[in-house]
Amino acid sequence: MWELSQNEMALVKGAADNPSVCKGVIGSNGKGNSDLNKRYQIFISSTYLDLQEERKSVASAIMKMGHIPAGMEWFTSIDEEQFEFIKRVIDDSDYYVIIIGGRYGNVASDGISYTEKEYDYALSKGIKIIRMVRRSIDEVTLSKTDKNPALSEKLEAFREKVMSGKLADFYDTSADLASNLVISLINTTALFPAVGWVRADRVASEDILKEINDLRKENAALSASASNSVNISRQKNLAGLDEIYNIKLHNVFGEEIYEGGLSWGEIFKIISPEILSNGNEDKIKSVLIGSINRSGSAYINQNIFNQIKVQFILLGFIKIEPSIGGARWALTDEGIVQMSDLLAVKTKLSE
Repeated sequence: MWELSQNEMALVKGAADNPSVCKGVIGSNGKGNSDLNKRYQIFISSTYLDLQEERKSVASAIMKMGHIPAGMEWFTSIDEEQFEFIKRVIDDSDYYVIIIGGRYGNVASDGISYTEKEYDYALSKGIKIIRMVRRSIDEVTLSKTDKNPALSEKLEAFREKVMSGKLADFYDTSADLASNLVISLINTTALFPAVGWVRADRVASEDILKEINDLRKENAALSASASNSVNISRQKNLAGLDEIYNIKLHNVFGEEIYEGGLSWGEIFKIISPEILSNGNEDKIKSVLIGSINRSGSAYINQNIFNQIKVQFILLGFIKIEPSIGGARWALTDEGIVQMSDLLAVKTKLSE
């Protein structure tokens, strides 16, 4: 059974007794009592075997605050296939907690630990991160530290990366860790409210109808704006499908790892099937990056990606449609024709 210390319980009780703090904890957006039912999913990332007590303490504190802890307790070891599942869990989480103790953790084939990979992924997705770092590795029990000097060096480098230019909380015991987490979580959720989770039977149908109506109006405005832009831009010799557009990719540290040119036709050929089948912007972006870079994680500058989106809107190939999960890309009739010209298998009988 997970329990909190008296100090931790006082912190949680203080949050519950203080309405203004309680709103911050649950991410109220000023719409009244409906947000009192909101719960945040918080992903707990760390090495496992050496930090079981710490993870229990943190998970207990999160549950006492009414939120949902998420982690990989059922994976004593992680491989690439399981890591793909972990990424989906992180995608569904509102906040991310990284706990660093005395071990670097299981290392993937590229030499990076899965704990560091989780951190890099959360960072790349823009999820708010709460950093908890053991104050002194020298004070950690020897059995809970790395005996391999190479792993110790990687751990120190990881600690420096997590703390570099970022706010981090230090802890000495699992009780310190839980207390610091409660304070950090209250502050983070108050300053950066996330989407959160609400029971389906508590979502007002009027709110859904209002959201759909707002999206419909937004789509009508975007369509009118795009139509006007197309007419204006075509008069100004908009770049054609054979012209080259320069694309740059960077790693999680912001270091450029690729620069090269693709024609607008090549770009559309790559992403149009994904637009047709899904329309989710993040997936479209992933397909484009994956076709360019196959050696590991890479990211595209948002300004470059936005220019690609605008270009195909102005060419009349795509439109932006409303959906409950947010706006999505969709092919226009002209876009479907262009995709067919680029991807269709041509007959060879006349050759």
